[in-house]
This record gives sequence, structure tokens and C-alpha cells, in this order.
Amino acid sequence: QSQSMCSEDLDFCTERVFMSPQKAQYQAGDTIRLSGQVISTFLDDYSPYSNYLYLEIIDKNDSTLLREKVSCKDKGYFSTELNTSNAWLPAIYRIRAHTLFMRNFNSQSFSSIPVAIGNLPQKDILSKKVKCAFFPEGGNLLVGFVQNVAFYLSDDNDSPVSANAILRNSKGDSVTSALTLPSGLGML
Repeated sequence: QSQSMCSEDLDFCTERVFMSPQKAQYQAGDTIRLSGQVISTFLDDYSPYSNYLYLEIIDKNDSTLLREKVSCKDKGYFSTELNTSNAWLPAIYRIRAHTLFMRNFNSQSFSSIPVAIGNLPQKDILSKKVKCAFFPEGGNLLVGFVQNVAFYLSDDNDSPVSANAILRNSKGDSVTSALTLPSGLGML
């Protein structure tokens, strides 16, 4: 009897991509240096099924501006460079990662992290509404693992916000804090 590798109820695949760019903000035309690991939470040793992954840079209109196939080393480790274009406008872009195996499932489960390209206007919190988007390393929070979580703060007009963010536990105690970059991006 074979075991299912993904839950059909949640459309959640057990293969995950963890990635980290060298910086959170770049200028148009810069090279983004990126490293990470593909793992499978289904296998005891976390070895991935895939030997390759696909990295994409996505703009705010959900258009793919760049796609690269990257070879994984032993245990799913990878490092690569993504070349941005001088023609890209200042904005928050997303680096999305997935394997061919992951394409069998919902694309919302692909790993995605924000990256700022260009000089974005910086705003301190003036508005009463601040939007916060979270991007856990690997695309989902995993129980029992320490993970980085990138976050993006923006105002009502979707402009980046500079602020100090505090992560609290269920008791209200501070766990960690981070100041956002001028791009509105921070890391916890």
C-alpha cells in the first residue's frame, strides 16, 4: 500500500524550498545572490525528491519577469545569482521558487519572498491603517523548526512604511523585534 505524499484536503505538498537572498533591497540591474535548500518533510532525512528547482522574479501584476532552472547539490542545497534588468521600475518584487514535483499542487504553496528593487519612497507611520504581509521561509510555518519570517509593511496607498515590528507569543510577551528597511521589508 502506497502512502500519499500530499494532503488533498489542504493541497499542501511536503516538498518545500527555503531560500534567502543576500540582501532585501537591490537597485535595477543588480545581481541578486540567493542560496537555500529544497527539503521533503515526508522523508526522515529531509532529502528532496527533486534535483532542480525553478526560481522566478514576479512583479506586482503577477507577471514573471525572470525564470531560471537551478541545480541542487547534495541534500538539496543551492546557490545562484539572478540578474535584474535596468528597465525594472522601483517596486517590491517577489522571488518565487518551486520544483517540478510541486507543480502538481496549488501554486499558492510555492515559496515566495519579497525583495525591493530600486529606491522606494519611505514613509513613517502616519496613517491609522498599516498592512502587513508575512513570508515564512519555505512558504509555510513548520512545527518544531526555527524559521525566518520576512514581512512587508505598507500604508493605505501601498507605499512602504518604516516602523519597529514586535513579534509576541500567545501570552503577549515579546519574542523578537525588527526595524523595517526603507523598502518596508523586515526579517524576524
